[in-house]
Amino acid sequence: MKTILIVEDNALNQRFFYDVLGIYGARPLQAYDAQEALTILKKITPDLILMDIQLPRVSGIELTKQIRSIPHLKHIPIVATTAFAFEEKEDELLQLGFNKVLFKPVHIKELKKLCE
Repeated sequence: MKTILIVEDNALNQRFFYDVLGIYGARPLQAYDAQEALTILKKITPDLILMDIQLPRVSGIELTKQIRSIPHLKHIPIVATTAFAFEEKEDELLQLGFNKVLFKPVHIKELKKLCE
Protein backbone atom coordinates (compact mmCIF):
# COMPACT_ATOMS: atom_id res chain seq x y z
CA MET A 1 0.00 0.00 0.00
CA LYS A 2 1.43 3.35 -1.07
CA THR A 3 1.25 6.32 1.25
CA ILE A 4 0.43 9.43 -0.80
CA LEU A 5 0.52 12.93 0.65
CA ILE A 6 -2.04 15.19 -1.03
CA VAL A 7 -1.11 18.88 -0.77
CA GLU A 8 -4.17 20.76 -2.05
CA ASP A 9 -5.95 23.83 -0.68
CA ASN A 10 -9.22 23.36 -2.58
CA ALA A 11 -11.52 21.25 -0.38
CA LEU A 12 -13.39 19.67 -3.32
CA ASN A 13 -10.18 18.65 -5.10
CA GLN A 14 -8.72 17.43 -1.80
CA ARG A 15 -11.77 15.24 -1.14
CA PHE A 16 -11.80 13.88 -4.72
CA PHE A 17 -8.10 12.95 -4.60
CA TYR A 18 -8.44 11.45 -1.12
CA ASP A 19 -11.46 9.33 -2.02
CA VAL A 20 -10.14 8.07 -5.37
CA LEU A 21 -6.67 7.24 -4.05
CA GLY A 22 -8.24 5.42 -1.10
CA ILE A 23 -10.51 3.40 -3.40
CA TYR A 24 -7.46 2.24 -5.37
CA GLY A 25 -5.63 1.04 -2.30
CA ALA A 26 -3.43 3.98 -1.32
CA ARG A 27 -3.15 5.43 2.15
CA PRO A 28 -3.88 9.10 1.46
CA LEU A 29 -2.72 11.85 3.81
CA GLN A 30 -4.02 15.42 3.57
CA ALA A 31 -2.36 18.81 3.84
CA TYR A 32 -4.02 22.08 2.89
CA ASP A 33 -0.86 24.22 2.77
CA ALA A 34 2.94 24.08 2.89
CA GLN A 35 3.19 24.36 6.67
CA GLU A 36 0.82 21.45 7.22
CA ALA A 37 2.68 19.38 4.60
CA LEU A 38 6.05 20.01 6.26
CA THR A 39 4.60 19.06 9.65
CA ILE A 40 3.41 15.74 8.21
CA LEU A 41 6.77 15.18 6.46
CA LYS A 42 8.58 15.50 9.80
CA LYS A 43 6.69 12.40 11.00
CA ILE A 44 5.99 10.36 7.85
CA THR A 45 7.90 9.75 4.62
CA PRO A 46 5.27 9.10 1.95
CA ASP A 47 5.86 7.09 -1.22
CA LEU A 48 4.60 9.97 -3.36
CA ILE A 49 3.42 13.56 -3.02
CA LEU A 50 0.56 14.99 -5.08
CA MET A 51 1.27 18.74 -5.08
CA ASP A 52 -1.01 21.60 -6.10
CA ILE A 53 0.99 24.42 -7.66
CA GLN A 54 -1.26 27.26 -6.46
CA LEU A 55 -1.16 27.05 -2.67
CA PRO A 56 -1.75 29.95 -0.26
CA ARG A 57 1.33 31.77 1.13
CA VAL A 58 3.97 29.27 -0.08
CA SER A 59 3.46 27.93 -3.62
CA GLY A 60 3.73 24.27 -4.53
CA ILE A 61 6.87 25.15 -6.48
CA GLU A 62 8.52 26.69 -3.41
CA LEU A 63 7.42 23.78 -1.23
CA THR A 64 8.87 21.32 -3.74
CA LYS A 65 12.20 23.18 -3.63
CA GLN A 66 12.16 22.92 0.17
CA ILE A 67 11.38 19.19 0.05
CA ARG A 68 14.15 18.60 -2.51
CA SER A 69 16.63 20.27 -0.13
CA ILE A 70 15.88 17.83 2.73
CA PRO A 71 18.19 14.81 2.31
CA HIS A 72 15.81 12.08 3.51
CA LEU A 73 12.89 13.48 1.45
CA LYS A 74 14.53 14.49 -1.83
CA HIS A 75 14.00 11.05 -3.40
CA ILE A 76 10.19 11.15 -3.04
CA PRO A 77 8.40 11.47 -6.40
CA ILE A 78 6.37 14.68 -6.53
CA VAL A 79 3.48 14.97 -8.99
CA ALA A 80 2.34 18.51 -9.76
CA THR A 81 -1.33 19.29 -10.27
CA THR A 82 -2.20 22.47 -12.11
CA ALA A 83 -5.05 24.10 -13.98
CA PHE A 84 -2.58 25.76 -16.36
CA ALA A 85 -2.60 23.31 -19.29
CA PHE A 86 0.31 24.53 -21.38
CA GLU A 87 3.07 22.26 -22.69
CA GLU A 88 5.63 24.95 -21.78
CA LYS A 89 4.37 24.90 -18.19
CA GLU A 90 4.82 21.14 -18.02
CA ASP A 91 8.45 21.38 -19.18
CA GLU A 92 9.10 24.18 -16.70
CA LEU A 93 7.62 22.19 -13.81
CA LEU A 94 9.66 19.11 -14.68
CA GLN A 95 12.81 21.23 -14.70
CA LEU A 96 11.87 22.63 -11.28
CA GLY A 97 11.96 19.18 -9.67
CA PHE A 98 8.58 17.62 -10.29
CA ASN A 99 8.53 14.05 -11.60
CA LYS A 100 5.22 14.33 -13.43
CA VAL A 101 2.51 16.89 -14.15
CA LEU A 102 -1.25 16.25 -14.08
CA PHE A 103 -3.55 18.89 -15.48
CA LYS A 104 -6.84 19.66 -13.75
CA PRO A 105 -9.38 18.33 -13.93
CA VAL A 106 -7.40 15.20 -13.05
CA HIS A 107 -8.95 12.00 -14.39
CA ILE A 108 -9.59 8.97 -12.20
CA LYS A 109 -7.37 6.81 -14.47
CA GLU A 110 -4.41 9.11 -13.79
CA LEU A 111 -4.92 8.84 -10.04
CA LYS A 112 -5.28 5.06 -10.29
CA LYS A 113 -1.85 4.87 -12.00
CA LEU A 114 -0.30 6.70 -9.02
CA CYS A 115 -1.44 3.83 -6.77
CA GLU A 116 0.20 1.09 -8.85
